[in-house]
Amino acid sequence: MEAATERAIDRRFRRLFAGLLRRFAQNRPVDRRLPAGGRLRIERQLPFLCVYRRPHERDDPGTARLVTTEAAFLISSGDPAAQPLILRLCRELGQTLREHFGAFVLIEIWSGADESGPERRPAFTIVSRDPAEVPTTVAALRDELERIRLGGLEATVRVRYADPVAPPGLPPLIEAGESGAGVVKLGLEVAPVYRDLEAGRRFPFVLRGLRRQLSRAIRRAAFTFAGIEVETSEPFVHIEDLGPRELERSVGDVDRRLRDIAAAYDFLLQVTPVNAEEAWQEFCADGCRQTPQFYYRPQPFSPAKLKRRLFSIPVDDIEDPTLAHLLREKRDELDRQLSALRDRNSRDFLYSALQLYGPVEADLLAMAERLLQGPADNEDDDGSFSRGPRSCEAFSRDPEGSARPRDKALLSESRLNGESRLNGEFLSADEIAAAVREEISHYRQQLPDLQAVVEVCDGIVSALMVSRSRVLVARDTALRRARVTPLLHHEVGTHLVTYINGGLQPLGLLAWGLAKYEGLQEGLAVLAEYVAGGLTAGRLRHLAARVVAAAMMIDGAPFAETHDRLRGEYGFSARQAFQTTMRVYRAGGFPKDAVYLRGFRDLLEWLAQGHDIDPLLVGKIALRHVPFLHELRRRQIVAPAALVPRWAEDPVMRQRLESVRGRTVFDLAGEAAS
Repeated sequence: MEAATERAIDRRFRRLFAGLLRRFAQNRPVDRRLPAGGRLRIERQLPFLCVYRRPHERDDPGTARLVTTEAAFLISSGDPAAQPLILRLCRELGQTLREHFGAFVLIEIWSGADESGPERRPAFTIVSRDPAEVPTTVAALRDELERIRLGGLEATVRVRYADPVAPPGLPPLIEAGESGAGVVKLGLEVAPVYRDLEAGRRFPFVLRGLRRQLSRAIRRAAFTFAGIEVETSEPFVHIEDLGPRELERSVGDVDRRLRDIAAAYDFLLQVTPVNAEEAWQEFCADGCRQTPQFYYRPQPFSPAKLKRRLFSIPVDDIEDPTLAHLLREKRDELDRQLSALRDRNSRDFLYSALQLYGPVEADLLAMAERLLQGPADNEDDDGSFSRGPRSCEAFSRDPEGSARPRDKALLSESRLNGESRLNGEFLSADEIAAAVREEISHYRQQLPDLQAVVEVCDGIVSALMVSRSRVLVARDTALRRARVTPLLHHEVGTHLVTYINGGLQPLGLLAWGLAKYEGLQEGLAVLAEYVAGGLTAGRLRHLAARVVAAAMMIDGAPFAETHDRLRGEYGFSARQAFQTTMRVYRAGGFPKDAVYLRGFRDLLEWLAQGHDIDPLLVGKIALRHVPFLHELRRRQIVAPAALVPRWAEDPVMRQRLESVRGRTVFDLAGEAAS
């Protein structure tokens, strides 16, 4: 009778798993659905396997997701009738891995009783057969579990020795006699703090936080085991060497759909006035007292409809906790941008903008006010001179009440008409565009397929700006020749280069920008100006003025009051003060401009800690994303940057780049002023 049962199991096993095991033995990825809601996913041969067996007689919501974070996991039914097949499968997998690595650890996870108390403290019990069996691996798992925090509560961890190592009511996956042959079994009982035991509902935020932290503990244990027990020609040098390397199909789908939403609008252009010049002239005509009326591009989209599309994207179905976190952050940022655009040109816009860019911190404001004590200059923020008068006094009223220029020479002087002024000291828009095209040609030597276009256009508030792969040059502008090279490194060498680098990564959102990427982007861009020898004291004063203006706007100061303070207290011309005030008051209140000085300060502090600049160039990221990018690099999901900015490659500029380590914004401001 037993022989007949074994033959029946063997036939059924071969029908279900023979091809799968052949594929596994060839080290080809396996991702297969199993009967009764099971699943086997093994990306490549690794010296460990995580297992979860679903209880046969009760619901167990959420627990299966604790193993799907790994590159090798098995989910199966706990039905007694299915156990012979599951045990046979585990033995076959273990045999292959044991032959390849010399040893193999199987980590089975199950939910235990909820003894977390009313505060729902995370709790774990490690189950091992013998204190003498892999004690270092058990200690590593315990230490990492003790670092887990949920809701500010530290985890409690116990170690229990028992044989067999198995969930209650289920047979062991590895028999005791097999352990001596290089196969080790560890159990991990998890208190189900991630669900409501009475209602059976999951707590998504708790489960999300637990999955990310538990994943690190599992990899730490497997890494420690591999370092002691495993024989391989390719040693594992970091715990993330054991993490998944392949993007799930769902990641690619979510990434693409999020980019589709982002492509439906250009946030910065949507909040940029199209009548900046006219508003300046009207402001002057009114004696610089009335808040100017700004007009904006029509919105060729419905924020509400885009939000519906946005929240239909299944971000929460992604198994990889790191990628899910990054994509979820971006979804939430797009949601806030759409809320802001819905409320554009109203006070409600400011509340969404504050969520996107944050308030002005007291220490940042103090830094800005100190920088503003330096000598004033006559340049616009970017070193350009725009069409129109530079002082309110250039206008007066005629008898019919219309504005007319009092100083026609001044107005005439500011018009370029396509020609450089003052013996070539300033470049026209067409000349600037030609310089941009030449700079892009330099990067095409590294990447011949680089796609970028240069456009001379109206309706932008800077002399030069990058919008994705487009470099926009303001038509009515004159850029001081000395500012051209620093500005090229700022816009092309930083913003365009990181966009191109991000677009070459498997995660396309690295081109569009991870959540809150602007601070690091602008910090890098200002640093590029410095290493190019073009970060002047006046430029730093302008960045500081943006911070002061943003703080005043947030505090409710009227447009004219902020404008007057920048003129009277800090010595900016009326035109300069207008430009800066317009930037932070546009659309209803836009505190983004504070990120330039904040990002530069934070980047200098980061470099002072000895970090390298190269990881920051793989795409548009925030400093807080660097640990995630390091993990993804080790897992071979993110590649090194394809393009190296000229300012980080040229020997002279590289030397200046290294010279900033340990220096502060004030150090560089003092150097620029000397």
